[in-house]
Amino acid sequence: MEETKLLRDIDEQTFSRLLFERPISQLHMRKVGILAGQHAGLKKVSDCYQIINILHHQAVLIAQANHKSHTLPADVFLEPTKNTQQVFANTDLALESLSECGYVVLGMDLEINSIWQLFLERLLSSRTAPIVFTNESIRLAKTSANAFLERTGDVYICDTKKILELIKYLGLTHNLLSNSGVLTKANTLKVLAQHLSAVIVCVEPTQIVAVDHNDLDTVVVMNIQNEQRLSIDSYFIALFVSLLSDVTAQNQNVVQRVALSVKLLQNTSMSGDFIQNLLRDLKNI
Repeated sequence: MEETKLLRDIDEQTFSRLLFERPISQLHMRKVGILAGQHAGLKKVSDCYQIINILHHQAVLIAQANHKSHTLPADVFLEPTKNTQQVFANTDLALESLSECGYVVLGMDLEINSIWQLFLERLLSSRTAPIVFTNESIRLAKTSANAFLERTGDVYICDTKKILELIKYLGLTHNLLSNSGVLTKANTLKVLAQHLSAVIVCVEPTQIVAVDHNDLDTVVVMNIQNEQRLSIDSYFIALFVSLLSDVTAQNQNVVQRVALSVKLLQNTSMSGDFIQNLLRDLKNI
């Protein structure tokens, strides 16, 4: 492996080019799947939904049936069943709807219980397009690690604690600690990215470190200089925007798109409602 190249910033020209690749009409739109578990925060789902629409893509929302009373605009409400051969009564319909999506987002406050575990195992084995995992969905690897290993091109957005859990579930060795330096963290993320054939993004309150399995010699290391400490939710939305800005092949220049997402964070005020500030800024571009 060659000497590691650290990507610490992107210039304004690259920033503008990547952001303006987003679709300008429905001719280029993609379907994007969202999974909302029983305890999904309505604001989080709404923010995700709004961003998909602002970027001229089409959201496909799959939600548990209890959200019917919350007026969520779900395409499929997952209904319970007494049939032991089925996870939900309409599992097949939900999986068919998600099969048309360019991305599927896991982690909308999913409670990884036995029912969701079976559903997600079927989802992971039935689709080849990318899945975005966040902190909440990592626990699936505790009992279903093999399902992760059979995939390629997924995106993992986690803090260091969840990165360590994922490494443990996958049976990998490491020397990463919560207070490890950038190079130690980068080398650990490289091993994980290569093992999962995925993009690994480690989110900390003031820093992003990321590696793409397609470019293991480049590591994104960018600091967040803003009024508030960075959260997984705010970073997830920013990366989501950068990924959906791409109207060509998805998974292209993912390292640059991680840098783009950090630039979005640096340019957006975190005072008040960060997500609404970002939505406002996107509408004005």
